[in-house]
Amino acid sequence: MCIVLGACSFDYTAGTAEALRAEIPDTVLHNVTHVVVRDGAIIAEIDSERLENFSSDQRAVLTDVAYREFDRDGNLTNHGSADRATIDTETDDAEVSGTIQLRSETEEATLSAGQLAWDDEARTLTSPADDLVELRRDDGSQVAGRGLEIIVRRRTVRFGGRVSGTIVAGE
Repeated sequence: MCIVLGACSFDYTAGTAEALRAEIPDTVLHNVTHVVVRDGAIIAEIDSERLENFSSDQRAVLTDVAYREFDRDGNLTNHGSADRATIDTETDDAEVSGTIQLRSETEEATLSAGQLAWDDEARTLTSPADDLVELRRDDGSQVAGRGLEIIVRRRTVRFGGRVSGTIVAGE
C-alpha cells in the first residue's frame, strides 16, 4: 500500500493584497452620467459606458467617454469624446487615451489626438512629445504637430516638435 500526501500553501502577504486592490475596482457602474453643478448651474456633464472606481488610489477609470461643458447661461462651450479616461478624483487631473476628439465652440476649433493629459490646477492640456495632434479651425486653418501644450488661462497653444499645416489669416 502506498499513501501519497500533498500540500500547497499560498502567501497571502500584504503586498499581494495591495496589488489586487490596485487592480480590482471598488465600484463598477454602467451607462453613467456625472453632472458637475456650480452655483446652481450645470457646468459639465461626463457620460461613460463603464466607470470603475478605485478608492485605494483615488482613481476613476472611464471607458467610451463623452464630455460637455457649459457656460453660466447654459450654452455649450466645449465637448468631446475619448475611448478611455483615468481621473484622479482628488485633484481632477486626467489622462485620456484612444480616439480623442475635442471641440471648442468658443474657439471654433477641433482637436484630434491619441493621448492627452489634463493638469487641473495649472489648467493645461498636454500630449506626449512623440504623439501627433491635429488642430482644425472653422476658418480653414489646420495644424498638425507633436508635443502639444495648451495653457487655457493664457489661451496659448504650443507644439514642442515639428509643425505643419495651413493658417488662414484673419481680417
